[in-house]
Formats: sequence, structure tokens, C-alpha cells
Amino acid sequence: EAAGRGVMESYYVGANGTFNAGPATVTGFLLYNFGTFKDDTGTALSSVDIAGYAGSLRVDAKLGPGNGFLEGLYVSGDDDQSSTNTKYKSIVTGNDFANLTSWYGRPDLLILFPNFDFIQAATALVINPNNGGRGLMLFAGGYTQKLGDKLTGKVGAGYLAADKKRALTSSGVGSAAKGKDMGTEINANVNYNITKGLDFGLYGAYCFLGSFYDRDSTFTPGASSNPSDLYSLYTRLNYAF
Repeated sequence: EAAGRGVMESYYVGANGTFNAGPATVTGFLLYNFGTFKDDTGTALSSVDIAGYAGSLRVDAKLGPGNGFLEGLYVSGDDDQSSTNTKYKSIVTGNDFANLTSWYGRPDLLILFPNFDFIQAATALVINPNNGGRGLMLFAGGYTQKLGDKLTGKVGAGYLAADKKRALTSSGVGSAAKGKDMGTEINANVNYNITKGLDFGLYGAYCFLGSFYDRDSTFTPGASSNPSDLYSLYTRLNYAF
């Protein structure tokens, strides 16, 4: 609550579960966010009901000599930021109304989503699953296998799309994105165990950007209509103690 600004009441209810299905382990969750946001200045978003939801389903399984996983994540989004919008359908996180943020690193991606190894230094196309109020749909998978006594390799891929593009309002609020497709990533890494607790890794990823990042110069003068794809290459020395 802030004088002259507004009052927000945001609540969350959810459920999660895990069960075994033959050689696979299935995990998932459902989350519903509800409440109200009232702006006592009488400006945009003067009285909004919060009604966002999210869900995830993941399957992990032993596949031959290695381990694989498939995961899907959905977060609801809004396509209207105008003052006439009385239902806020995206999940409210710290990124919306505070200096905090929340992120989801389980898909083990390097460009589309932050990785657990990036704690305190997260850089990704989407860090907060709220995705700027647009929500998202994410599909990811990976396979990890021992390549030798001390060498382990992993390959992975992911696809990310916004749930809503967000339409432009008369005041220009919103996104000039031409589509919901944000990108497709492929990645790989190899890790060598130097000694107990000490590993050296090589990591690489390439992301084919989608139509979400194409811009119409009518709304964004001088913007690139076809930005370059992204890639990431780095090494890591990891010590566990």
C-alpha cells in the first residue's frame, strides 16, 4: 500500500504432485493467483481483479545409458493494458510491483530461460515467468549421458512463445510484436570431473528468434525488422563443497 498510489491484495493457491509411471517419474503443479488492485489516483488500472493461473507437467525417465526429460510450462497472460481492462489475467510476481523477481530454471535452458547455474547473474530472453504480463508457453527436453569415467554430455532443446502478444492501445501502450513465437533453442554441454567435487565444463547454445521480435517501423521507428539469432558459448569451473 502507498499513499496516493494504490492498494494490492494478491493471493495464491496451488497444488503439486509426483507419481511414478513405469520407468518414468511424472511431476506437475497448478497455481491460481487472485485478488484486487486499486489505484486511488483514478488513473489507469483504477480497479482491477487479479485472475492469473499457471501449470507445469514434467516427465523424467531412464533412457538407455542416460536420462531424459520432457517438460511443459504455461503461464496465463494479458493482451490488454488499457484502463478498460478490469481483469488482470497474468500471474502477479515481484517484477510487477516490487524490486524482486521470480524465475524458473528447471528446463535447463541457456538463452530462452535462466539456468540454475546463473543464480545472481541471470541473463535470458525471459527471466520472470510473468513475461511482462504476456504470459508464456514453454516446451523443453534434454538428454544426459556418461561419455566416460569422468566425462558427461548433455543435449537439450526448448521452444518459447508468449501467451498473448498484447494489443496496442490508443496511447501506444503494449507491444508491436508481430507474433507470439519468441524462439527455439538448442544447447549442449560436456563436463569433465577433474577430482571429487571439481568439474570443468564447456557450454554452448543457439537460439532461432521468432516473430515476437520482429518490429513494425510504424510503431518502433528505426527498429530492426529481423533481429539476428542469438548464441552463447562459455566455460565453467564448478566446485561443490
